[in-house]
Amino acid sequence: MATRGENLREASCIGDHGAVSGLLASGVNIDSQNQVNGWTALHWASHRGHSRVVSLLLSQGADKAIRTNDGKSALDLAKKGEVRSLLGGRPNSDDSAAGNTEDSTPAITPNYLQYPQMVYVPPSRGAGQLSSSNTASRENGPPATSSPSSAHDATPSSPALDASARQSMVTAVAESGASQAEKTLIVKVRVAGADEEDFVEADVCARSFGDLLTSCAAELDVDAASVAKVRRLPNVIVRKDRDVERLEEGCELELVLKS
Repeated sequence: MATRGENLREASCIGDHGAVSGLLASGVNIDSQNQVNGWTALHWASHRGHSRVVSLLLSQGADKAIRTNDGKSALDLAKKGEVRSLLGGRPNSDDSAAGNTEDSTPAITPNYLQYPQMVYVPPSRGAGQLSSSNTASRENGPPATSSPSSAHDATPSSPALDASARQSMVTAVAESGASQAEKTLIVKVRVAGADEEDFVEADVCARSFGDLLTSCAAELDVDAASVAKVRRLPNVIVRKDRDVERLEEGCELELVLKS
């Protein structure tokens, strides 16, 4: 289950001003950092160009000097001139020509907000595996280094061993789920059929199709509503969350716009 710090970073990432305000009022740690990449809510809001959220976070005491695990501050990640000004920096040279429009909140709600992650715990199979191992041991004889006490500890019928194995499995699955929930995916993306054939990199903060579409559209300065489909090169259509989960780091995508 996501922590309040994770919820704050996700709300800041998609520019949900109301959710950010509510979480701050509840006393959440405003400078909570992701354990994998060190990003805070201010890093995400600055990177995505959500000036209202950036202003709110700064007014509530967010530390703009905190750096990510690769040494970047919120100002280093900011692209929009208005956001850079709020952080005490200068607009980028190409920002005046492109305009300082804030990224709009996506019309769709990402699945990681609609449906909180549930950790599935598979049935323990330790007893069956140990039974097979014990049968082989009776046929082949115990190892030369085995002692009576160690052989007794490995008996599959031992309730303590079975409970320990089950608890280890639960812990491993829970930690894996929590780590995956916030792992950032970096993809390469461009507009299909455009004169500019080079790719740009986009950060996807949650493995959902909604966030993939929103992130890629924001990086390319196109309206997400104008995207007809997302294509993984050379010829695979990405349509749903399961497709996004199968994407690899650095994969190449194209946004096909509606005619």
